[in-house]
Amino acid sequence: MGDKSVGPLSKGFFVVCPRVGLSPQSGGAPAATVADLKAVIVEADLVQLKQIVAQLEALKSSADTKVWRALFDAGVLSAVITRRLILGGKEH
Repeated sequence: MGDKSVGPLSKGFFVVCPRVGLSPQSGGAPAATVADLKAVIVEADLVQLKQIVAQLEALKSSADTKVWRALFDAGVLSAVITRRLILGGKEH
């Protein structure tokens, strides 16, 4: 994905999250690595996902672009949305 796409897609992620019930919520321990974060997302409940969104929001605004790009390229944002869809299916 081109560098010019990362910004708008990241912004879109943070717009979509509250719309699907993932308003950022404080708490939770940050993961040490991208792989750890993805492992946490796979098993996360709704509260944990909201905490991860808050952590991602903080990282986006404070981290250097290489860190954010690594998260983006690793599919962390799509993993959060996918997990939310899975949880949504379990609710019904």
